[in-house]
Amino acid sequence: LFRSEAVNSMSLAQGMRPSNFEANYYYGMALFRTNAYEKAIPCFKKALIIKQDASEVFAPLGISLYKFKRYKDALPYLKHALDNTPENKELLFAMAYSMQETGYGDKALKIFTHLRADSEYGAQAALAAGIIHTRGNVHDKAILDFEIGLKHQNVPVETLLELKYRLAASYFALNQIAKGLPLLKDIMTINPRYKDVPALLARYQELNQNSNLQIYLVAAMNDFVTLCRRLTTIYFPHAHTKIAEVSPQATFTEITAEIDTVKWSDIVIFRFYRTTGSTGELYVRDFYGKVQDSKSGRGVCLTAGTFSDEAKKFVDGRSIDLVEKPELIQLLKKVDIVH
Repeated sequence: LFRSEAVNSMSLAQGMRPSNFEANYYYGMALFRTNAYEKAIPCFKKALIIKQDASEVFAPLGISLYKFKRYKDALPYLKHALDNTPENKELLFAMAYSMQETGYGDKALKIFTHLRADSEYGAQAALAAGIIHTRGNVHDKAILDFEIGLKHQNVPVETLLELKYRLAASYFALNQIAKGLPLLKDIMTINPRYKDVPALLARYQELNQNSNLQIYLVAAMNDFVTLCRRLTTIYFPHAHTKIAEVSPQATFTEITAEIDTVKWSDIVIFRFYRTTGSTGELYVRDFYGKVQDSKSGRGVCLTAGTFSDEAKKFVDGRSIDLVEKPELIQLLKKVDIVH
């Protein structure tokens, strides 16, 4: 109520003296203190037009522009304000965030790293630094940032949840699933509907229990290809399998093999998709075309997800096997037994 009265009072004063520095500045400050940043900005700017060397205007104007997400406009005023009070943590954080949003990530990172230990802005700064490191795929440094953020006391719930979520994601990116799972469980106890945490928890719990499925879905390409070679050799029981060609692609890996059994011998092409979604008819048609063009006798298409109904209808009567996740998991279980 007091702040509302102050705004009304300053508004009257500014209306009576529109060209007066104090009237514009104090009206802007009254608006600023009620978080009416959009309305405060023109008051501060007018005050600076009247008195260009009024250093006290730079900080609230810079913060107002930052809060209103006009990051590029905020930077010069924040810089001027920091020249006067270089240790002001609020200004430093706003400066770093504005830099980050305008393409100066390296400079922003230095400030965020400096602020990580601050009792008020440390958790937010650690989160911001970690996000920058994550974008650069420097997950080990991102983990350190997020862990520092989580050491702070009285962290706002939204910041706390985001720190845990990002930390779990960085652990998963490094295939440290066992370290990421407890963080997702912590988030679930606070907010069971936070982002895609329920789906992530289900996915990574399954991966944690099945090392071969983990390799199939998230391991490096070399390990994935090695696993695909093993799946190729066990797909036809009691057969002699000779791998002739391995072709890793961006979206799948393809293996051509010579298969000899007591009843038949032929060339078979295997295609392995890592997706957990639905693979459609167009992809299966493309694979069938490859099988025909290579004069192979058969094709086997495997996915960690499913095939669409149209894809399944397409292979009716054609020499293509479609292997979905449940059957793939059974094959993955046999890999360790055979090898």
